[in-house]
Amino acid sequence: MEKRRIFKIALIQMKMQIEKAENIARARELIDSAATQGADVIVLPEGFTCNYTKFPNEENTEPIDDFESNEEAVSTRMLSDAAKTHGKYIIGGSFPERRSDGHVYNT
Repeated sequence: MEKRRIFKIALIQMKMQIEKAENIARARELIDSAATQGADVIVLPEGFTCNYTKFPNEENTEPIDDFESNEEAVSTRMLSDAAKTHGKYIIGGSFPERRSDGHVYNT
């Protein structure tokens, strides 16, 4: 008989603050906690980087193109780093993304 593997999913709920940096730091803390508790997949809420009163405005948008080399892409780099550090799948909810053509998307 085939042994079944338990697959754990962490659904993170968090109260978004006005300051983007606070939200990103808090999301990382919660990701780290979920990973150490054995989650295989970690899911963040929609708009986890900013309070909906500021979604999406220019100060909260991030470039998605070439995120690894772009200093403004803090959310994407944090998610990538957390996934690599913990060896987990992370679904980054969504955040306001600015494409190279200047358009803003809720990705």
